[in-house]
Amino acid sequence: MPGYTFDDVAVDSVRHEPGYFPMPTDQRVTVTMFFQDYVPKLPRCKMNMTLIVGSGLPFGPPGNDYYKDVFRYPPYRRVDIGFSYLFVDKDDPKTSRMKLFNKLNYFSLSLEILNLLQVKNTVSYTWVTDVTGREYAVPNYLTARQLNLRLSVRF
Repeated sequence: MPGYTFDDVAVDSVRHEPGYFPMPTDQRVTVTMFFQDYVPKLPRCKMNMTLIVGSGLPFGPPGNDYYKDVFRYPPYRRVDIGFSYLFVDKDDPKTSRMKLFNKLNYFSLSLEILNLLQVKNTVSYTWVTDVTGREYAVPNYLTARQLNLRLSVRF
């Protein structure tokens, strides 16, 4: 039997170094692109698009044993798109001054579609232990596609 015995317990004399293991903040790549432009023939209407791609962060079972954090989250991917229309701006003479909006200094309406491609991005894992002591990671997902409607008014 390899190793030494001491009080009927096998003791191995070889020291095991875990070597390199990823830290909780070890994210390899994150790329964010933001594009915004006016819609042709509608100068008061703007469109914006955001693209986010990130490599997964390391994770492992709960506890302080960082050398067990050998798993990685799946890559994070998200696309958002938004449209806004400026109805009234007192500093811009091009905006129409309808009688209804005489008391307003600024009035705009915007619509955003968040997570346009409806990607299921993993935010965390819940660890479940079965009766034999084996642990399983169950993913928790971020929200799917959402609509955001915003009305901005200044008097």
